[in-house]
Amino acid sequence: MDQAARRIEDFVKSVGRSLSFSVESGTGHSVLRVVNPNSGEVIRQLPAEETMRIARSIDYLQSVLVNQRA
Repeated sequence: MDQAARRIEDFVKSVGRSLSFSVESGTGHSVLRVVNPNSGEVIRQLPAEETMRIARSIDYLQSVLVNQRA
C-alpha cells in the first residue's frame, strides 16, 4: 500500500500538483486532496465536500436517535 501511495504521489508531483491525505476528526473518514502547491488551491477532493457534509449529518442524526432511545 505504501509503495502504491508513493507511486501515485510521484505521478501527481510530476504534473505540478501535491497530494494531501488526512482523516476527518468528526467522522473518521479518509480524505484525499489534490492541491496546487503554488497557490494552495484544492483542485479535487475525494470524497467531495458535499459527501463529507452528508456523512457528518447522518452521523449526527444517528447519535441523536440513539440518545433519544436510551
